[in-house]
Order: sequence, then C-alpha cells, then structure tokens
Amino acid sequence: MMQFSNSYTEHSSKHRDYFPIYDNIFSNNGIDRKKSYKILEIGVDIGSGVRALKKYFPNSEIYGLDIKEECKKHEEENINIIIGSQVSRDILEELSKKEFDIIIDDGSHHNNHVFTTFEELFKSLNANNVGLYIVEDIHTSYWPYYGGGYKNPNSSIEKFKNLIDHQNLWCIRDPISCHVPPYKGTNVKSTYYEKWLEFIQFYENIIVVKKRKKESRCSKPI
Repeated sequence: MMQFSNSYTEHSSKHRDYFPIYDNIFSNNGIDRKKSYKILEIGVDIGSGVRALKKYFPNSEIYGLDIKEECKKHEEENINIIIGSQVSRDILEELSKKEFDIIIDDGSHHNNHVFTTFEELFKSLNANNVGLYIVEDIHTSYWPYYGGGYKNPNSSIEKFKNLIDHQNLWCIRDPISCHVPPYKGTNVKSTYYEKWLEFIQFYENIIVVKKRKKESRCSKPI
C-alpha cells in the first residue's frame, strides 16, 4: 500500500511528522486513493503539497488556494490554482460551491483566518464521499503574533475544543433520553455542529474534523 509520504518526491516545507498522521487519517476513514475526489489545499507555496496530492490521488481533482500570484505557475492537469485570500467573502463563496470532499488548511495559520475559513467551508463539505477537514500547524494557536496565546479563547485550538461541547449539546437539551436529571439552561439551542459533526481528532499540530453523512438523530430542536 502506497503511503502518503511517498508522494513527496521533492523538497517540502511540510513537517515530516505529519506523514504518518496522514497515513492514519486516510486509512481509517475508508479513503480509496484510486477513487475520484475533489480536494482543496489552502496554501500552495512551492507547490509540493498539491503535486503530492495529485500523485497520491491520481484520479482526483486537486485545487490549491494562495494569495501569491506566482503560485499560478503550479497549475497543471488536474491541479487548479485559485489566487485569493482564505478569508475573502467572494473566494469563500466560490470555494463553497465546489463542495470539496477533503479540505486541508495549510494557509496563513493566523488564528482568526483558520476558524473563519473553517466555519464557511465545513458546511459545504461533501460528506457523501469523505467529508474531512484538516488543519495543519495548529501550534500557532499559542503564538500571540498569530493572534493566539495559551488558553486564549480566540485561538484556533480553543475554538475547536468548543466543538466537542457542540457535538454533545443534545445531552443538555434532552436530559430525559440521557437518563439524567434536567439541567439548568436546557434552553440551549441546537447548532450546526451538533447536527453535522461526526468526530474531531487532535494530533500534535493537526486537527481533523469529520462531517456526518446524515444529520444526527440526537439533535432535536426544543
């Protein structure tokens, strides 16, 4: 079985520690590399990432997004480069229409950018095929220069942690089905993530969020 690390036949800025994580992600989510997927990588840089994705997924359509005009030179058959900001409203609307199967955010790593992009694009993920959203270099959550900081509620890591609560909100709103006494504050409203978040995984420097194929039966409005 081909490993994702073997797709990188050139210099890459991607951390080598990420390769076994990707092998684990792809193998544990039933991803067949020979199938046709629509994949977006945010952050093209020297182009090694989009070329590796093309090599690993030879029948897929690969998209790359970057703010630098020179990244357009990495465009080739089955690799489409879009120039623009990952927090541009027009760009996000354009990307949402494509309904990607897999999205990898290796872009600006600025905390505000990371979660803004996630909030917009996760909703348009095509979960019928895969529905995976992957965020790299989450260590910038702890760096003030990137708008983060340890336990900073506005950091990416803290916002993604909060999704765990969203996933389990039905236990607060519908305590009877959980066989527990009612809680105060059971007027908590249902959220999109309660309905559609299947799981969230935290690796060293990487977060993986999986979208459900069907709305959760536990997410009932009150």
